[in-house]
Amino acid sequence: MSGNNILLASLVETAPPPNVSLFPQTIGWQVLLVIFIIVGIYYIYKKIDEWKKNRYRRNALKQLSALESQANLKAIQQLNRILKETASIAFGEKKVARLYGDEWLVFLDKTSVNNFNSEEVKQWQCAIYNPHSSLVINQEMVKQLITLSGLWIKQHEVPL
Repeated sequence: MSGNNILLASLVETAPPPNVSLFPQTIGWQVLLVIFIIVGIYYIYKKIDEWKKNRYRRNALKQLSALESQANLKAIQQLNRILKETASIAFGEKKVARLYGDEWLVFLDKTSVNNFNSEEVKQWQCAIYNPHSSLVINQEMVKQLITLSGLWIKQHEVPL
């Protein structure tokens, strides 16, 4: 192409500059990069471990979401079962399996920031063991209990 234009005939193409490495050249930056990579891998490992440890919470919340469509008596019994299973996984079966009634509510109250010492919650526990008293439990109370239980599942603190 330069043969066709007289002005470009005297032009000499310059050589491109050598490629610049993106890898740090000094030892200080290399050490800093290695530390950054190690910290990043550790952070990812901890997040994956935390995600695996909280699988029981996700499963319990999934089961809770299916309860709203069930009848009141069946829903409150299933709700108690879901909370017992979740607590057994988190705190150990030996500590949780023997709890019922007021002891169970005290345990839920101690392991959560929510209040499990209300009259509705006590009626729920009575209705589980005495189906004739379940007439007091209406759909609105079931929704409140499901919401309260969902908060407990999300917020309870597991001892180390």
